Amino acid sequence: MAVMRRCHSLRMTQRLLHIAVTVERHVDGRYFWRILEVLDGRFVEPLVEGVTLFPTYADGLIAGAQMLMSLCDDPEAGPVADSDGPMTH
Repeated sequence: MAVMRRCHSLRMTQRLLHIAVTVERHVDGRYFWRILEVLDGRFVEPLVEGVTLFPTYADGLIAGAQMLMSLCDDPEAGPVADSDGPMTH
């Protein structure tokens, strides 16, 4: 079975950001998400961190992914920035 994906071209003045949604376990066993940006091959401080704790890893991951998509002007294009600027949202 072939898998197809739609490709979107970015405007020449924009670049796709390297963003990661991570899920961590709180000391009480519940989970929370963080959105990190990779700069020069290294993770930086979280751009956004959830305050709600979730009962499962999957719930935390879904919530983090939803937050990341809400930060994008065009969720189908992903998180982009002007060539020298921060993420547009």
